[in-house]
Amino acid sequence: SKLLLGDNVFNVLMKYREILAQVIPELRFIFNIPQNTKWHIYDVWEHTCKSVAVAPRDVALRLTMLLHDIGKAFSKTTDENGTDHFKGHQKISAVYAQKALERLKVSNEIYDRVMFLVPIHDMHIGTDRKKIKKWLSKAGESRLRDLIEVKRADKLAQNPIMTCEELSNL
Repeated sequence: SKLLLGDNVFNVLMKYREILAQVIPELRFIFNIPQNTKWHIYDVWEHTCKSVAVAPRDVALRLTMLLHDIGKAFSKTTDENGTDHFKGHQKISAVYAQKALERLKVSNEIYDRVMFLVPIHDMHIGTDRKKIKKWLSKAGESRLRDLIEVKRADKLAQNPIMTCEELSNL
């Protein structure tokens, strides 16, 4: 928790990834995984570290960002144009996140928040009143706010050319 909430979290995660992987071995899966898409300019690990660093200083939100893309290592495909795709990575990430959170013995509140967010972190929220009301009904206000923060952190760690509109909508 102290590491994730620290001032220098990005540099610490980047520099000491092997040590962190001793505590959360699932993270090794996303070391050195390129993301050849127009949406990403970093490999999966650097994207993860950047998303943790820009997330609010809340343990559940930063743990969500740390674990949100673990499934990309198992879902990566590359099409004939050399573009990478990660279909279904959210559900795979949730499976590995669950194992990590149980091993870390996080509180029930943190566990519930992270396990709600990881599998839906890529879902579109929308901006029209009807979609927002549907999300509020489904998730409640605090969880919807958490999801918005997770999506914001995820977008801030992607290609800024591609994410301006989505960030504005969030």
